[in-house]
Amino acid sequence: MAKAQTPLRALIVEDSEDDANLQLRELRSRGYDVTHRRVDTRGALQQALAAQRWDIVLSDYSLPGFTGLDALRILNKAGLDIPFILVSGAVGEEIAVLWRRATRRTCISTRRPPPRTASSLPAWSRAWATLCPTSRSCA
Repeated sequence: MAKAQTPLRALIVEDSEDDANLQLRELRSRGYDVTHRRVDTRGALQQALAAQRWDIVLSDYSLPGFTGLDALRILNKAGLDIPFILVSGAVGEEIAVLWRRATRRTCISTRRPPPRTASSLPAWSRAWATLCPTSRSCA
């Protein structure tokens, strides 16, 4: 008998469909039954936050027209207390440290698997597990 999967509603702020699919694959490999929506603009993010309840927000740092920090500000302005994970290869150590100081409740993963490079998934998975063992423990 297969182990029951944990339902998870994930809002993915990402301009690359390939990267979003890798994130979904990672969540599913961790036992989550993921319902998701991918957005890549401020307006789409605001609309998604207003339209549905989400368990977690996964955000790229560098998006056309705004950043992961802008996405977090939109989330905070909406008054929502949802775990927010920054998933980006564009974030160096300096930005990560500043991010941590500015957003104490936020988990960070600065390693994102490159599109179509499955060999990097185990390292990304370990980083994710270290920083955020479950979506609900990101406090």
